[in-house]
Amino acid sequence: MKITKLIINNFRSFGPTNTELELEKLSVLVGANSSGKTSAIQALLKLFSPYQRDRLIERSDFHIPANENPLDYDESSLSIEAVIDFKELENDAEKVNTTIPPHFNHMVAGEVDGSPYVRIRLKAELSEGNTLEGNIEQALYYVLSPLGTKAEDEDLQPVKASERSQIQMIYIPATRDPAVQLKNASGSILGRILKGINWPKEINSDIQEKMKQVDGIFDEVNGVKRLREILNSQWRKYHNDFRYRSTMVAFNHADLDSILKKVEVYFEPTETGSKYKVDQLGDGLRSIFYLTIVNSFLEIENEALQDEAEEDKKVYKLQPPVLTLLAVEEPENHISPHLLGRIMKALTDVSENDNAQVLVATHSPSMIKRVDPKSILHFRIDQKAIRTIVNSIILPEKDKEDEYKYIKAAIMAYPELYFSQLVVLGEGESEEIILPKIINLLDTDLDQSNISIVPLGGRHVNHLWKLLHQLNIPYLTLLDLDLERNGGGWGRIKYALQQLIEIGFDKRELLSVQNGVLSDDQFSQMHTWSIEKVDERENLYSWVEFLESYGVYFSAPLDIDFLMIESFLEAYKKLVPIHGGPKGVDKAKGSIEYSDRLEKGVRATLKTEGGSGFTYSEEQKELMIWYDYFFLGRGKPSTHIMALENIDSNLLSEQLPIPLQKLMKGIKSIIDGDFSE
Repeated sequence: MKITKLIINNFRSFGPTNTELELEKLSVLVGANSSGKTSAIQALLKLFSPYQRDRLIERSDFHIPANENPLDYDESSLSIEAVIDFKELENDAEKVNTTIPPHFNHMVAGEVDGSPYVRIRLKAELSEGNTLEGNIEQALYYVLSPLGTKAEDEDLQPVKASERSQIQMIYIPATRDPAVQLKNASGSILGRILKGINWPKEINSDIQEKMKQVDGIFDEVNGVKRLREILNSQWRKYHNDFRYRSTMVAFNHADLDSILKKVEVYFEPTETGSKYKVDQLGDGLRSIFYLTIVNSFLEIENEALQDEAEEDKKVYKLQPPVLTLLAVEEPENHISPHLLGRIMKALTDVSENDNAQVLVATHSPSMIKRVDPKSILHFRIDQKAIRTIVNSIILPEKDKEDEYKYIKAAIMAYPELYFSQLVVLGEGESEEIILPKIINLLDTDLDQSNISIVPLGGRHVNHLWKLLHQLNIPYLTLLDLDLERNGGGWGRIKYALQQLIEIGFDKRELLSVQNGVLSDDQFSQMHTWSIEKVDERENLYSWVEFLESYGVYFSAPLDIDFLMIESFLEAYKKLVPIHGGPKGVDKAKGSIEYSDRLEKGVRATLKTEGGSGFTYSEEQKELMIWYDYFFLGRGKPSTHIMALENIDSNLLSEQLPIPLQKLMKGIKSIIDGDFSE
């Protein structure tokens, strides 16, 4: 059995419409800070925590709509529902009656030939009261109606405490103190283990007998004898009642409970030669040991479940729950990156037990790369409604090769995008260097605004668009127009339109033209459309402008490198060493040397299969000599890094190329609050 669905309504950051989380045996919760990951874990704790204090609903648990004053919000309701699936019982009615605890007789039949499931719902009502907290009533119910139907009052049946406890949750917070769990105290993990050990009945009498020998050893020490004599004589000066008339200094614990209260875990060897207690370890080792305690407890529970010995011969007298939920927040805290793989492997191993299910909330790209993409749940805050949105990653169903490409080119390519409020996709390393510098002109800090610049790096844009569209993460894209290069111009326009259609945008709207809508045949030939005439080029640029309304911008006419030298050539020329630079560029413009160098520059820039450069002005073709020198004969990143140091903010702002101005306007509109797609 496992919890396959968590449905949250009006709880904390989750709004008044149902938010459904599809859970796997191992679910990984990712997203920016304060996006709702902890709230989702807390929702499960409200249902299945073994501690009553964690299950109590408080006023602060009720979602407050945007622009509402919390003090004026006196009436509200919330619900949290878990759907528990019994996949192994599919089409096996006999198992339903023999292997499932009786309290799960509240099953709902799924679809025809589907697996049965149980719905458990927590309902809470807030009403005005005599205190600031108000009156809160809560109850836990079985819901006997199928999913997708309205539950009437008669469909709700109370869940008994003994039934609820058959599912228990262990929560490991982001800040971990293993010493608390190593005390023999109520609720601690060690306390639960020690309480579950099947201790021999005669253990206390055996302990007392052995401890008499220990006391006898101490009694032989003269200092101890004298201490006892003085204490007794001084006590009798003040107390002459026959009760409690003698005192005794004891150096032992005469029963099991006393001994267990002093249980410690030590670590050796150490650099000092002395044993270390857990609170003497560094933060990283303490964090790892906390996970070790939990894993040990779960393994003991699993062994207890499988122990078929007679009751008095069992190692443990534990009665483990039917399902243990383990929720771990930020397992990467204080831990070196090379250990994250081991931690993820350990958590995966736990999730593979029949009686366990694991949730992991993480901010670590390294951990995201180590999990099955199907287990990822992405959290983000809707900036208008100020509520949590949760999306799963949907993999291609038909072709395994497509699935592999999608995972490699998008899901695992740049995990930082999962934590972004805005992603700007660029062609490659040049955009990764130039765009952050330009975005700073908006008085916007990339990190503070959660903006990620993601280089496509040769990947097809369709994979990243598909992922970002699925996860509802706002994104803008800057592509090269590559006019007169092979596949450029109309080919780039066609590709962008194709991918927008593929991710779900309206085809008729995208292909609308002055006299109707492009037919499939017309659209299939778009890459062959001419740019010979001025009006044909004007038509191409009208499509460029049209695509900007879909968040797709083009570095036109060529790429961002060309845009930068066109606007800031003098800053780039400062990088040229004495007696350096492209040969022939300083010759007379009518000379053979200059003409040869110009032809070489145009051909190098537009590539062998490209055009003659007829769509470019003479000044732009001359720039191709410098383009060849700066970007085709040396590394683009280093050239841009050094050149940008020669461009102050005022000059950058004044002479910013128009395509980049438009992109900055799009970024500003989003970071100023319009996070809709």
